[in-house]
Amino acid sequence: MKSLKSFLCGVLVLAAALMSADVFAGTVTMRDSSGNSVGSATSSGSRTTFRDRAGNVTGTAEKSGSRTTFRDSAGNVTGTAEVSGNKITFRNRSGNVTGYGEISGSTVTYRDSAGNRIGSSEYSSDNIIFRDAAGNRW
Repeated sequence: MKSLKSFLCGVLVLAAALMSADVFAGTVTMRDSSGNSVGSATSSGSRTTFRDRAGNVTGTAEKSGSRTTFRDSAGNVTGTAEVSGNKITFRNRSGNVTGYGEISGSTVTYRDSAGNRIGSSEYSSDNIIFRDAAGNRW
């Protein structure tokens, strides 16, 4: 369960990074299914900085062409996501595939490295709604 949870957290970061590069410039507050703030994403140019609800930097994402590189708060690369057409390939810092995404309009469906559906996200304006494999908001 821990690897699924950490992958889904990575998905949250990617979706915000993809959204930030294409949809908004500024700061977006990320909220859980109850509406409580869990952090924020601030975009400037091709770089997005993520902060926890206390305002501490938790990482960054930088988009260059079709590739987004993720770094932790110390600046170490934690992984990448590469978009090709309507497909996203997620890789860890070692370059191993950790999952996939399929883009359809404003919805992204996420799959683990074995191809099993693990969730989805949909964005509109400055909102991102995440759902687990069963379709429940989280």
